[in-house]
Amino acid sequence: MALELDDIQGLVLGAYPKLPWARYLILRIDDPGAARAWLGTLAGDVATAETSRPPRACNVAVSFAGLARLGLPPDALATFPWALRQGMVTEYRSRLLGDRGPSAPQHWCWGAPGAEADVLLASYAATAGELLDRSALDGCGVSEMATVDSLLLPYSLEHFGFTDGVSQPILAGTPRAARTSAHRWEVVEQGEFVLGYPDESGLRAEGPTVGADRSSPLLPTVPGDAGRRDLGRNGSYLVVRQLAQDVVGFRRYVDGNERLAAEMVGRWPNGAPLALAPDQPVEAFSSANDFGYEHDKHGLRCPLGAHIRRANPRNSTSKSDAKAEEIARRSANRHRILRRGRPYGSTDLDVDEERGLFFVALNADIERQFEFVQHTWLNNPTFAGLCGEVDPLTGDQPDGGGTFTQPELPVRRRHRGLPNFVTTRGGGYFFLPGLRALRWIGSL
Repeated sequence: MALELDDIQGLVLGAYPKLPWARYLILRIDDPGAARAWLGTLAGDVATAETSRPPRACNVAVSFAGLARLGLPPDALATFPWALRQGMVTEYRSRLLGDRGPSAPQHWCWGAPGAEADVLLASYAATAGELLDRSALDGCGVSEMATVDSLLLPYSLEHFGFTDGVSQPILAGTPRAARTSAHRWEVVEQGEFVLGYPDESGLRAEGPTVGADRSSPLLPTVPGDAGRRDLGRNGSYLVVRQLAQDVVGFRRYVDGNERLAAEMVGRWPNGAPLALAPDQPVEAFSSANDFGYEHDKHGLRCPLGAHIRRANPRNSTSKSDAKAEEIARRSANRHRILRRGRPYGSTDLDVDEERGLFFVALNADIERQFEFVQHTWLNNPTFAGLCGEVDPLTGDQPDGGGTFTQPELPVRRRHRGLPNFVTTRGGGYFFLPGLRALRWIGSL
């Protein structure tokens, strides 16, 4: 299906790599009427997927609590998925996501229980001076809970020193997908990320709806149900987590052992995957993503517990025939997420400030995609037949330190005492509406 690019927020198709500065404003709704009017006006300024390289960009998402405060009808609120309605900070979801100890929600700087965010406003620009100024929110019915500013690091690096954003799904039906259609591990069906379109199972990704008598012609009719209007069409669900990175601790643990660091990640610092370049960081593979693990069943190239292997197992457990490989590809693609986050904080370790990743991800089903990856792959101690190991980079390590195994012949090597290199500092689940839905919310 052809994507309705003029109704889709631009963040869905890209993270604005030509706009190095970003500002994330986490907001609380104080005056619902003024906030509705502001959102309706903001719809005219939101960057859409139709413009590939805007000079500036802003995108906006609203949490379930925010939608309720804005006055969405109860019949519409009831159609949002359970994960969004519950939010990220329930006891169940904290266990699911590994948010315990220093990462427990009661320690967060924003989004803690009882202080959940209502709105996320993201501004992107070429210079810091062009970012959305906080004073622009005066009289808009919202107040600032937290602000995180970000500047892209050189060479697309993240703070641990590795090239980031290499393995990203490409939406089927886009020009980029047409150029990479032969790449088996990159192109993913639209409905895995955009509501209202077919997903990898061939079914339409369903989103929230509202009664036709309580909406307006702004919203399209729900297919097969003339009594409902499609509030979710061209929207998505946004997962946001502020993740502080212990760069000093990571460097101290690997102690200059570049190979150990690469095996924990699954790629060399330049982005070359160990599955293709097991011995050295071959520059020709620095942005390679079209590979599987059919020739590395035992993890002798890329360890079974490496971060990228957990985040996307590809065909790790499939047989080598074409039919089994296609099944494995579609199964993995049902759990993919679009990552749109950015690093924050200084790269100078002499500067005493927090540094990390403002993690932003899009998916059509929070439970099946983001939460599944986090719980069943990254934090699973028995992933791929391992015993008592979680993701070495981002996992919730057990008290006393975790373990990471380097499979080698004739004898494996086990590294013990892994600390937590990442700490959750804030987070929330949000609805990223299409432009028509945003205007309708503003007109309530």
